[in-house]
Amino acid sequence: EYSDWIAVPLLFMSIVATIQWNLQDLLIILTSLGLTSRYRRLNECVAKVAERNNHEKEWCEDSDFLKAYLWRKIREAYVKQSMLVRRVDKSLGGLIVISSFFNFYFICLQLFLGITQLKEKSLLNEATYAVTLIWLILRSGYAVVAAADVNKHSTLALPYLYECNAKCYNVEIERLQRQLVKDYVALSGMGFFSLNRTVVLQMTGAIVTYVLVLVQYDNSDQSSATNN
Repeated sequence: EYSDWIAVPLLFMSIVATIQWNLQDLLIILTSLGLTSRYRRLNECVAKVAERNNHEKEWCEDSDFLKAYLWRKIREAYVKQSMLVRRVDKSLGGLIVISSFFNFYFICLQLFLGITQLKEKSLLNEATYAVTLIWLILRSGYAVVAAADVNKHSTLALPYLYECNAKCYNVEIERLQRQLVKDYVALSGMGFFSLNRTVVLQMTGAIVTYVLVLVQYDNSDQSSATNN
C-alpha cells in the first residue's frame, strides 16, 4: 500500500545516492587527470632534455657531470611521482572497487532492460532510457579511461630515452629506463585489478557477454513458461 511517509524518504535517499554515485566517479576522474598532468610535464621535460643533448656538438667532462646530475634529478622526480600514485591508489582503492562494480552492474542492467522490455514502452520512456544509458556509459567510460591514462603516461618517456645517442648516454639514463620499464605504476581497485587500456577492453567484452547471457536465459524462461 502506498504511503507518503515511505515514498518521500525513499525518493530523498534515491536522489542522495545518485548524487553520491556521480561525485565518486567525478573524484576518480579529477584525481586521475591531476596525476596524468604531472606525468605529462615530466615526459615533456625528458623530451626537451633529450632533444637538447642530441643536438649538442661540443662535449666536455664538466658538461657530462651536469648532464648526469640533471638526469638523476629527473629520475628522482619519477620516483616521487610513482610514490604519489601509490599513495593515492591506497586512498582511492575502495572507491574504485565500488564505482567499478556499480557501473558494471547498472550498465548490464540497463542494456538488458532495454533489449527485453523497451519494445512496449512509450516514446518518453525510450528517450529517458536512451539519455540515462548514454550518460551512464560516458561517465563510467571516462572514469576508467582517465584512470588508465595514469598507467599509459607513466611510460611515455621511454621512446625519448631510447633515442638518446651514444655520446649523451650515461648511467642515470640507463637507470631511468630500467625504472620506467620495471616499475609498474597504475591505479587499482585495492590490488584486485589495475586500471589500464587492456582492462577497458576486457570490461567492454565482459559487459557484452553478460548481457547476451542474460538475454538468452530470459528467452529460455519465456519459452518454458509458454510451453507449460
